Amino acid sequence: MITSTHDYQVEQRSCSLAGLLTSPHFPTFYSSGVSVGSEIYFPDHGWPFPSKKVRVLDTRSGTIRMGPSMKVARWAHKESMGVVDGKIYVIGGTYGKNQVEVFDPETQTWEFAGEEKVQCNSRFSGSLEDKVYMVDLEHGRISAAYTPREGISNVATESQSDKMNCLCVVENVIYACFKRSGLMWFDTKLKVWRRLVDSDGKVIFYSFDAEKWRSTRGS
Repeated sequence: MITSTHDYQVEQRSCSLAGLLTSPHFPTFYSSGVSVGSEIYFPDHGWPFPSKKVRVLDTRSGTIRMGPSMKVARWAHKESMGVVDGKIYVIGGTYGKNQVEVFDPETQTWEFAGEEKVQCNSRFSGSLEDKVYMVDLEHGRISAAYTPREGISNVATESQSDKMNCLCVVENVIYACFKRSGLMWFDTKLKVWRRLVDSDGKVIFYSFDAEKWRSTRGS
């Protein structure tokens, strides 16, 4: 029930965003997406050909627009995207090696992040601790991390036989949902995936200060 003008406006915006997300013009096909402020940037899916296009969703107005095009055409389902210091970095998504691109939301311009050329095919990625973590498509593991200062570095986590369905970062923790294992979080210190729930149904937490595990029942 709508009880005020404010409630009506919120409902109208929700409907508008829902329509955009199901629109045929909205990027799909495993597109990555990153947010800067109130805007979410999505690369065009580029199927069956790679694309330079980027779409921008303004969550305040509920509108979507075309953003400035990248310098290199990429496949959205193979590239990594992340935000470091308020700038968007795009890595991989091409055949062979290519340069990393960086987008400045303030100037609305794309530039190459450096001369180094890298090769990366990653379906999922996330930004944490000034790094962009990438998931290896073939082995379903976090295989590398990118920083503007150091470039690509090997993370070398163990291979996962379980299929990863999605990945996100919430309050400085990387979470992923696996087909059989369910929801897990990534320990960047030991470079391993940890379960959020044990076999008894207890929610598991890791105390970095005490360097030990503690378990409590979820409320």
